[in-house]
Amino acid sequence: MAPFLPWRGDDAAMRAAAWVARCLGRGETAPLRVGDVESLARYLQPRWLRPGEVLFAAGKPPESA
Repeated sequence: MAPFLPWRGDDAAMRAAAWVARCLGRGETAPLRVGDVESLARYLQPRWLRPGEVLFAAGKPPESA
């Protein structure tokens, strides 16, 4: 496992990355380690939606990466 380095980024991004990591697994079955979550936090970008706006539509590819 990668050594833990103090996070110096956006706390909201780290919380979002930690949420993604928890959705993938917890404890010994978790596929993401601390370094992975920190890397994910650097990659994530918030996307704000208005009420009723569609994020994903069935049968259509995503419009942005």
